[in-house]
Amino acid sequence: MSAVQSDHLGQAIKALQPRQMGALPLIQPILAALQVRATVNTLLPSQAGVDMGQMVVLLVLNRLLAPQPLYEIHDWLAETVLPDAVGITVQQAYDNRLGRVLDRLYPQLGELWSQLVSRAIHVYAFDLSILHWDLTSIYFEGAYADSHLVTYGYSRDQRPDAKQITLQVDVTHDGAVPILYQVLTGNTADITRPLPHLEALVHFLARPELAAQHLQPLLVSDCTMITAEAVLACHRHHLSYLGRLQDGVAVNAVLRSVSAQELADHPLTYRPKRVKAADAPITSGCPIRGPGGRSSSSMTGNESPTACWWCGATASSAWISRSAERTSSACSTAWTWCRRSSTAGATRTASPAPFCRMPTCTRATCRRAARLICASTAIW
Repeated sequence: MSAVQSDHLGQAIKALQPRQMGALPLIQPILAALQVRATVNTLLPSQAGVDMGQMVVLLVLNRLLAPQPLYEIHDWLAETVLPDAVGITVQQAYDNRLGRVLDRLYPQLGELWSQLVSRAIHVYAFDLSILHWDLTSIYFEGAYADSHLVTYGYSRDQRPDAKQITLQVDVTHDGAVPILYQVLTGNTADITRPLPHLEALVHFLARPELAAQHLQPLLVSDCTMITAEAVLACHRHHLSYLGRLQDGVAVNAVLRSVSAQELADHPLTYRPKRVKAADAPITSGCPIRGPGGRSSSSMTGNESPTACWWCGATASSAWISRSAERTSSACSTAWTWCRRSSTAGATRTASPAPFCRMPTCTRATCRRAARLICASTAIW
């Protein structure tokens, strides 16, 4: 190669502008499989040269690849391969246009989410047999004087000095994939959410895209869910639930009504991680070592019973044992009152499941627990 050719080659290399690709080869096929652009354009048709679906895809890619404020997205876009991949020039991605896209999208956000999630359930065969439901808080820095959502409330982030929103989420057990969500005011009380949440979940599962699957998930949550009204709603819609019962006189009375011999005859399948395999079996009400080395009894103190209405055999016994640990809050022992009988008779199966459908269980503990849980639901 001559000196002149080398000089031309060097100038050509210097003139090249590197472009970022990032995780685009992984993310773009997912957006295509979910038909994000087409779904947005169906909900929000546009005659513009760049349709709404393209702009939403661009915003999604920005949030997943390199989150930027709206006024800096065009600078980020210029450094990537997206103008060719998405078909949007840098000049078309100015902040006012992106802001108008979000304004138009907001009223349709719930329907857009439902359509995309329903499609994702089919495309990726998500397992909805078990859903975890909970609320969390997200705090903000600043005044937010004009926001009806951002306000002071119980802070799960230990920031009572900051305003916040409350986020309600349902996720799958396998992979923690979000299925439903709702943004609530920062001062939303957990106890007000079980019924609205169940209504939203039932409405979602009844969508035409999902109705044929007859989905009836097991809902895992904390003691907020185990209210008489929420339990009745679960029964009416044939949903299973697993969660902690709140401590109280009635709960303790039921637990203490069970004889020590019956408890000893039915050790718990669940064992806290700090209990060694060689240790004695754990039964409901037996003392265990609590936080800080103190001894506590699962009948009192910080231990809470776990109640379950088990309508099907879609989850393994091993999973329910692990889930008992997750639903028991700060420390540690869960209650598994119910063991399934083979029929309405007294004969038990060789490998009884850890939970039962309470009305058909012959064990005295189950019957008393079920009456307690369903006392105001007219089930009995």
